[in-house]
Amino acid sequence: MKNYKRLLTYMRPYVKKFALAVVCIILASAANLYVPWIIKDMIDDVLADKNMALLNAICIGIVVIFFLRGIFLLWAVLPRLLHWAEGHYRCAR
Repeated sequence: MKNYKRLLTYMRPYVKKFALAVVCIILASAANLYVPWIIKDMIDDVLADKNMALLNAICIGIVVIFFLRGIFLLWAVLPRLLHWAEGHYRCAR
């Protein structure tokens, strides 16, 4: 437990960034769970009832979900990637 408290003292300046990364990862995971549910609706309602309006809405919803998932994952990973690239560039000079 002592080591965790020590780790938290080092992490204190980065709490906001860490919290944002955790929220973005949770939202991206929720987007992954949403896709099978919407596919179930497509199979149950669209194919059985031949509801083309719902098919169009589901297709748009899937595209939006994948777009949002990409944004959430980018926000979670991009700061670490830029930090690594900056350190790699400084070492190469």
